[in-house]
Amino acid sequence: MSIEVENFLPAFIMEGSSITSASNDLKNPAAKVKINEASTVLFKGWMFARYPTTHAFMHPRFSFTLIDAVPSDPR
Repeated sequence: MSIEVENFLPAFIMEGSSITSASNDLKNPAAKVKINEASTVLFKGWMFARYPTTHAFMHPRFSFTLIDAVPSDPR
């Protein structure tokens, strides 16, 4: 199984069909992920640190949750 983070938004907001980040502050961290097993995509969608049950990944043996985000070192 592999997980690929396609996008990360520190302050996720959605207005109509537009998805963006309100700021660079970690106010509503969200990651758009793709979870694969072999060559099969099992899940593709957004995961939210503050709302872990929204769009939750469902699998009989595994669960994945976005629990936090760590800013990169600006060096």
